[in-house]
Amino acid sequence: MKLDQEGARRIIYISPYYDPKVHSGANRRFDEVVARFSRDYGDRFTLIVTKDKAPAGYTGNLVEVNYEFNHKSKFSAAAEIGKALDALPPSIVICESVPIPFKALKRHAHFQVAYDFRYFTGESKGFWYRLVFSNYLRRQWARSEWMVTCSDFSIDELHKYVHYPRERVVKSFFGIDERVLALADTPAPEKDIDLIYVGHFEKRKNHEPFLRAVAKLDPTLRVFCLGRDNGLLAPLQALAKELGLVNTTLTSESKSDTELWTLYRKSRVFAYPSIYEGFGI
Repeated sequence: MKLDQEGARRIIYISPYYDPKVHSGANRRFDEVVARFSRDYGDRFTLIVTKDKAPAGYTGNLVEVNYEFNHKSKFSAAAEIGKALDALPPSIVICESVPIPFKALKRHAHFQVAYDFRYFTGESKGFWYRLVFSNYLRRQWARSEWMVTCSDFSIDELHKYVHYPRERVVKSFFGIDERVLALADTPAPEKDIDLIYVGHFEKRKNHEPFLRAVAKLDPTLRVFCLGRDNGLLAPLQALAKELGLVNTTLTSESKSDTELWTLYRKSRVFAYPSIYEGFGI
């Protein structure tokens, strides 16, 4: 740590990737961490997110950057983040983005967050994409002062693919909002879903073999698949129709944690065919 006592009492949290409308494990964790930093540090906490995407109800120090989900925008957002860091006093910076503005971080203590390392495994993107981008990620993460990840498995992956020293990794588990568990005291709803799978519609979530297995088992089973559409929802819906899965629903409709908990309780079986996860909440 290169900070004086006052600098070590200030926090800057950065994530242009965060979207309050997306109910993912990473975004739910972000909501909780922001709430705790805001409560514990008050005016000594600054949040940096994409314009108009601050967590609901957040009223603290805020810096907004322009970001769209593409590589060109990543670099322009990094430049904006760098300017913001130059204008802020020395602090502990927790960053959930790449490119990492290393020059601007020289005045700060830097913790870089990465939840999984699927870009090195072949389960996320095509070969040429991985060949170029995974090497770039490796260089970025290897230069980070500290790393933060969410499981022992991800620490092993970070060491395996990036050769990052384990002693400089902070392990911070995912979790759930404990207030949701109060629903367990309410009467159990009718079990009107046979199988449920919650996971974004992308290759590594492995929906296709799951649907083919359902078709072999019983195509009339009541199946509910929920997740963000990362490009595979329409093809999977077409496959379900082709396989004759007459009671299978695949949807990207957003659900709150309370609604999601209720769907789990209404289901007889939870399926989890994903082939790569950093944590697997």
